[in-house]
Amino acid sequence: MSKQNTTSLQRVLTTLGHNEPDRVPLFLLVSMHGAKELGLSIKEYFSRAEYVAEGQLRLREKYHHDCLYNLFYAPVEVEAFGGEVIFADDGPANSGRPIITRPDDILSLKVPIIKETACLMKVLDATRMLKEKAADDAPILGVVLSPFSLPVMQMGFDKYLDLMYGNPELFNRLMEINEAFCVEWANAQLEAGATAITYFDPLSSPTITTRDMFLKNALPIAKKTISQIKGPNGIHLASGRSLSVIDDICEIGTGIIGVSVMEDLAEVKKACRGRIAVLGNLNGIEMRRWTPQQAEAIVKDAIAKAGPGGGYILSDNHGEIPFPVNKLCILVCQHYRREAEEILKSEEWNDVKVVTYSARCGVPNTSVEYLEPALSTCEKDDDVFVLSGSCISDPEKISLMRPGSSNIKHIQFSKQHQCFSMFLGHEIIEDLTGKGFYLVTPGWLSTWKQKIESWGFNSKEKTPELINFFKESTQCIFLLDTGVDEKSNKLLLEFAEFVDRPFDSL
Repeated sequence: MSKQNTTSLQRVLTTLGHNEPDRVPLFLLVSMHGAKELGLSIKEYFSRAEYVAEGQLRLREKYHHDCLYNLFYAPVEVEAFGGEVIFADDGPANSGRPIITRPDDILSLKVPIIKETACLMKVLDATRMLKEKAADDAPILGVVLSPFSLPVMQMGFDKYLDLMYGNPELFNRLMEINEAFCVEWANAQLEAGATAITYFDPLSSPTITTRDMFLKNALPIAKKTISQIKGPNGIHLASGRSLSVIDDICEIGTGIIGVSVMEDLAEVKKACRGRIAVLGNLNGIEMRRWTPQQAEAIVKDAIAKAGPGGGYILSDNHGEIPFPVNKLCILVCQHYRREAEEILKSEEWNDVKVVTYSARCGVPNTSVEYLEPALSTCEKDDDVFVLSGSCISDPEKISLMRPGSSNIKHIQFSKQHQCFSMFLGHEIIEDLTGKGFYLVTPGWLSTWKQKIESWGFNSKEKTPELINFFKESTQCIFLLDTGVDEKSNKLLLEFAEFVDRPFDSL
């Protein structure tokens, strides 16, 4: 078959056989992201299997990655045991109150009956729908939490550690319950159409667990559990380190290991070569700040390190990419554009953009309608933050000013008594203005001639009326020099001489 006709499943199988496919497969492990594609809240999105299946299909069509992912949310397994799930509007669901509040609760804990557990049946229904739609074009990844790692959500990290080290009898009992559930749950997903099972086991990572505890508990549990899963599987340490346990994990018989950004990918690939395929290790947190150029360079570096010889799948390092945060659109007066842009540049905030509105100095209480041209340049899903002085009135009306403005869902307004408060404390400003200092900034100075004209004077002629206008109220022209314009001192001198006032700067 030609490379042009290679399916995602064929591409993945080729690399898992430690041969080079037409290109390195990409596993984009997106879960809640389908909610945005369907215009739903995250909680509503996960309320129906049809939504999740459609979301996965749309995401793959949009990004052209090589898998489908049936993960709803990690706490679904705790929910199956009767636990609480807390949904967020902009991030993954979390476990609520632990279902095990004291060790003796383990004695009454029962393995959930899958066909009687609504949250699990939704996952299976979504898996069947994905199988029906995708057939064998792309692998469908099922998900289970390891018996060794699940108790962090069942009872809390601190109590689980106490149990692990202080009560081996009840610890073993909990592992038996979780193992039985894990095996049954994995096999149910395979039966529903999942191609392979992702065995998430972050606690097995040396980032969290000592080697002694890993050899005593985590490794034997993984071996026993995975041996009962009736289909292909891979182990994922969910951003935890793996190098020191790769040899041990290779003994389990699993086909893939998800590895961490905290370790050198070339070293990981060297340790795994020919024995187990590598999945990873892009930084899912940092990637939302990458420029397209940075993303391309980082991906190329990962492929160069791990791609040769096959046995590599490009993915993030955790198994779940954070929900995309809306871009921030900052509205500032045109006089402060360069200051805002310099801050963004120094902090490398690539997901923030600056939009300016025309200055209205000397015209206080301008209606919020005046901001409409600037707001129209923000995207409808942007978080909008408006910085202003006293020039804009009624900021609470900003979202009501026009029917179309409802497209901008999140608007915050920071109104200062004076614009200079963005650079100096209020008391200092009051002290300077009380002494008759006329405060200016680089942005204001760049348009000083236009300001003279707006006051009704001729900017080309130094008149007695203008001199008297300033002499009556101004002792000194005082520049708050933010360093964004090398011409500011020259402009300060020009303006001060034109109005016949002394000058200074800070």
